[in-house]
Amino acid sequence: MASMDLAFLIILGCNALWFAAGFQYFSFNPFAAAKLLVNRSQRDSPLFKTLAESGRFLGGMNAAFAGVFALAHGSQFVFNLRVARG
Repeated sequence: MASMDLAFLIILGCNALWFAAGFQYFSFNPFAAAKLLVNRSQRDSPLFKTLAESGRFLGGMNAAFAGVFALAHGSQFVFNLRVARG
């Protein structure tokens, strides 16, 4: 049973790191993220800057998902642990 608890904690940690990395990338590097989506020939368009700045919104959404999922998984772990231990 301890190995299952450890596996769950590792998965929870990886999930939180994934969303935290998304927050960091989209919030602090929005132009780098936009460059992945737009061809070089189209980067001079005024819409490129709009797209890049909207990446900050994605960063905020990743931060919210990280918080919500961490809370949800943590509460599920706490309550399921009692059931699993009998």
